[in-house]
Amino acid sequence: MPERARLRLQVGASFAAIVVAFIGVNALVVLAVWPQEQRLERIYGNQGESLHLLAEMREAALNIRFAVVSAVLRAAQGQGRDTAEAEAEVETYLGTLSRLGAAYNPFVDVADEKEAWAAVKDRELPAYAARAAGLMEDVRGSGRTSPAAVQDLRWRAGRVDGLFQRLMRINTSEVRRTAQDIRAALTRLLVVCGLLLVLGGVAAGLLFARSLSLIHQYATVMDTRLSELDAFASRVAHDLRSPLQTISLSLASIASRTSDDALRTSAERARGGVRRMNAMIGGLLEFARSGATPEPGVSADLPEVFEGLRDELQPVAASAGVRLSLRAEPDLRVAASPVAVHAIVANLVENAIKYMRDDGDRSVAATARAHRRQVHVEVRDTGIGIPEERLPTIFDPFVRLRVRRDSYGLGLATVKRLVDAHSGTVRVESVEGVGTVFTVELPRAIDVTTR
Repeated sequence: MPERARLRLQVGASFAAIVVAFIGVNALVVLAVWPQEQRLERIYGNQGESLHLLAEMREAALNIRFAVVSAVLRAAQGQGRDTAEAEAEVETYLGTLSRLGAAYNPFVDVADEKEAWAAVKDRELPAYAARAAGLMEDVRGSGRTSPAAVQDLRWRAGRVDGLFQRLMRINTSEVRRTAQDIRAALTRLLVVCGLLLVLGGVAAGLLFARSLSLIHQYATVMDTRLSELDAFASRVAHDLRSPLQTISLSLASIASRTSDDALRTSAERARGGVRRMNAMIGGLLEFARSGATPEPGVSADLPEVFEGLRDELQPVAASAGVRLSLRAEPDLRVAASPVAVHAIVANLVENAIKYMRDDGDRSVAATARAHRRQVHVEVRDTGIGIPEERLPTIFDPFVRLRVRRDSYGLGLATVKRLVDAHSGTVRVESVEGVGTVFTVELPRAIDVTTR
């Protein structure tokens, strides 16, 4: 598997491990917390309300005993006039017991509570209410009550109060047990989530470590390729300079010996092309040796560079039947050497000419304009376009869109390296069968005369 594909796979797997761990922890939290939430709602909505109702019913039952005993004592002391008030009070408390008893809903899954509530509701409360009503009737009638009846009322009141206390203890115990279960469940949840996070982190860490290893391997391979490219550039520069010098001397001899003005003009133009090629070879050789470190304060006049490119590339475009346009804003300077700018634009334009489609509009347009502190150089063509799957690797060395004898897959790699060396950026947009646009951004040179 290629290094780039392996690197993408490892990094993707690392992020996938993190995402899966995150989703798993969240799903586990939701699935574990939802039942506990239901239990908390049960405590709040049922047991809490049950305790409140039991406390009110217990208070009402105790108040009935207090009201009846008070009425009996007052009757024994000859204060029978307060009997009606006491009787109304007892009736009120009995009504409260009835209302609260109807609202109380014991847990069907707690047998002790169901049994205790049945005892107080079906036996003890009716007997207690009947005894209280009978005593109040005796007080209202004869003003005399049986001590045994009063004692029986107190005994029944104690029975009712004991049952209410038992119900409250059952509910309190249930609340405590449920709370303990919830706490244990949440503790288990925290432990499991912690383990999942640790495992996910370890897996992601291992995958990231593997990714770093692949990055190192990939960087080593790229350094090797770039070193080979540097050696190739040095060898080509050395091998080309000697024949170019011979060509230049021959052209100079032709220009000096001929009387044909047209021939002399052609020879001088050819010598200009040889000089530019020599300058480009020298610049590329220096770039290869220096690791793309530009000289401080270097700058290039873009209109001048574009003018030289027009003289050099117009015949190439014309012979290929391509309409070529090069335009640069006046007085526009870029913080890069003229040789570097020439190489960047020339490579992009020559590639556009090479990969032009056979029919329709066949044109290449290169423009340069200022944008704040940047210079935007755009090369737009109506060529065959670049397949979308090839775009990520288009700037890699030795990558070719099509196999051609006049292409070694170094043009765009050289463009990318030169642009990176000058702190710039290059991007490409392409639609297959429609055309391609390369946009290069380079720092704008500072004009010291205007500061």
